[in-house]
Amino acid sequence: MSWDKKYRMLEDGEIIQQGDEVDACNDGWRDPPEWEKAKRCIGEPAPNPIFPAHRKYRRLIAEASH
Repeated sequence: MSWDKKYRMLEDGEIIQQGDEVDACNDGWRDPPEWEKAKRCIGEPAPNPIFPAHRKYRRLIAEASH
């Protein structure tokens, strides 16, 4: 994984797209995030990320070319 990439969290209701990542950790209260490619929920709205019981999704921020 490249640490220089920048991501943003998906907001409540934002549609999950191919290439988005989901935090697959077992316990959002205690465990660090384990990011992997989203597979099963593509095309569905993202849950509200402020609730620890909900899965969190993120999207790579495209860099502007100069």
